[in-house]
Amino acid sequence: GLASDVEHLARILQRQVDNHYNVYTKPLTTHATTQRVANVLQQAAQAKGGRPFGVQTLMEGGDDVDPTRKMCVYSMDPSGSWQSWGGATAIGKYAKQVRDALAKKRATPPSSLHQALEQMVECWMETCQQENVNLQAEEDYQVLILRRESGNGEACKLYMVGDDEVRGIVEKASAALAK
Repeated sequence: GLASDVEHLARILQRQVDNHYNVYTKPLTTHATTQRVANVLQQAAQAKGGRPFGVQTLMEGGDDVDPTRKMCVYSMDPSGSWQSWGGATAIGKYAKQVRDALAKKRATPPSSLHQALEQMVECWMETCQQENVNLQAEEDYQVLILRRESGNGEACKLYMVGDDEVRGIVEKASAALAK
């Protein structure tokens, strides 16, 4: 199913990040990481007898090829095509509405990936509320963070944000919407 696709893609991404660091002793930029993941998605989609990964992906980082931007966001679909969105975007059924809400919230850029994740969840929940979508339905999502190790600015590791932490962010956003 989709969960195994996400796990497999995460393992591929971790291997790519580790291999790049072991060879060049520097981390991949968000742009380069996006290109590598998109290449893996494209190869799977075009393989004879294969099938595309069943995942749509958002990649957000703070080390883009343009050093003047604080945050950068890329979206990738299962075919391997990708697009740079600057500072904010959304994917899925109500993507346009969520992007509109993000544009309003992101007048000041987030100072951390955690804050960016909180803004994304808040905008998604606001859109669900406006579109009368059941917020209690269990969603299948995973949040992975590729970050530099503290104390060693060059080493990178891929972390999966725990379901409890994401649920906590969702609950916090729900409480804010209820007010």
